[in-house]
Amino acid sequence: MGLFGKLFGKQDSAKDPHSHSSGSTGAPDVGARTALDPTVIDLISLSPDEKSFLLHVVVGEPWDAEGRGAMQLQAKLKSYVAFAADGQLARDQPDSRGKRVVIRIDTHYPLGALEQQLVDAVRESWCKPSGIDLVVASL
Repeated sequence: MGLFGKLFGKQDSAKDPHSHSSGSTGAPDVGARTALDPTVIDLISLSPDEKSFLLHVVVGEPWDAEGRGAMQLQAKLKSYVAFAADGQLARDQPDSRGKRVVIRIDTHYPLGALEQQLVDAVRESWCKPSGIDLVVASL
């Protein structure tokens, strides 16, 4: 059982964080709107200093007290890490080459305890080894 299986108390059935499958190209859609849909990159932006490309996870709903959103967030973050680490971001956005990549969770509500544990684990296990930053921003 992997780190996330231990975190959630069950086996993680999702694929490797460096693989993604959605649609015929295998890349997540950019900009289509559905909450925590792992096949969608919510928004891509360039930082004001133009040194970083930000992949935004946009969350407008409160996190439920039982942590049910954590599994959806895990799948979404896995997809985002794969999108950047596998080079799809660079193929879709050539200007991103050589720039820092930041996954930014934009949320109106503070993370629940389980979601915070997940973000911390994803940051250490998936993002850091891939040279990706992961931050949470309150809207």
